[in-house]
Amino acid sequence: MRKSQVSKSRPGDPLATNFKLTGGDMRFGFGNKKTDKKVLNDEEKLRIAHSIARMLALQMACAFVENPEVSPVEIKRGQINGKALGYLYGFVDAALRNQGHDIADVPIGIPILYQVLRELFPDHECSYMEFFVSHDRDRTVVMGMMEGGQQFIDYIANPNPKGSPMGFARFIHDGRGECEPNKNSEDSVPIAIQNDVKSVQSTTRLPDLGKHLALKGQPQKQMVIYPSFTITEIAVVGLGCYCTTKVQEIEGVSYCGTFNFGDDVLGRIMAKATRRTKDVVIGSLTQDPESVRQIRLPHPINIGIGAVLGNPQQGIEETFIPLVITDVF
Repeated sequence: MRKSQVSKSRPGDPLATNFKLTGGDMRFGFGNKKTDKKVLNDEEKLRIAHSIARMLALQMACAFVENPEVSPVEIKRGQINGKALGYLYGFVDAALRNQGHDIADVPIGIPILYQVLRELFPDHECSYMEFFVSHDRDRTVVMGMMEGGQQFIDYIANPNPKGSPMGFARFIHDGRGECEPNKNSEDSVPIAIQNDVKSVQSTTRLPDLGKHLALKGQPQKQMVIYPSFTITEIAVVGLGCYCTTKVQEIEGVSYCGTFNFGDDVLGRIMAKATRRTKDVVIGSLTQDPESVRQIRLPHPINIGIGAVLGNPQQGIEETFIPLVITDVF
């Protein structure tokens, strides 16, 4: 992580954030990325920042937070709501991309992000910029980023939205009293973002993905993010227990991964499915909730997931380590 310093804007220069970054490129957008995109002047940056902040302010008003010690994302001093701030970051990122810009373009992304924070949380923009620097790989922050970006795409950029973005309000409301991630928390374990996975099509036995990740030293609590995860069938392995299998190629070798999940995650997956797919799955489980079998889906479900390594299990021929799905986006 590079060293950072944030100081407040100079009087008379609303966009001079004085946000200094040294060292290597930061993850999730803060980097010295060169771009040939149009250079925005200060007035244009302020206008974009104000537009984004106004959309987020409407959500924040619906969170019904009364008398916070610091701000709606810091109800108690020192206890920062990382998921809500992550949502804000992802929302800003998607908004800039929608206009042909990039939050990784430092002269554009950092001043606009700073001004959005400044408008929503006056006098706390610097500490929240520092929070992004220190916690850009925390699990809750990353999940918030993904939700914020996706909701902008679904409800703002979409010409025919089926609702309004409310993730920011929900995260603020649900996160009341939650603490900022600390060095000893589970959320401080860095995530690992993986390439796309494919459906199992070959009958050839492949080495187990979970065992490979474990042998490589991946911590059991480290979340693995799969931004593009397509489910074409669901295996029922017991009452309230399900799985699906995928093939992932790592350094030229194909591995077969078993992804386990329970009723709670199944419900979140079904929320992303078509009505026909919901009817097939729910109908099958209603008739027989526990017999071991495969449920083939009439329409694939395209989602993103977060998973962690489970405990070793004994398969028919050998032991394997499943990945347990914990988040769906």
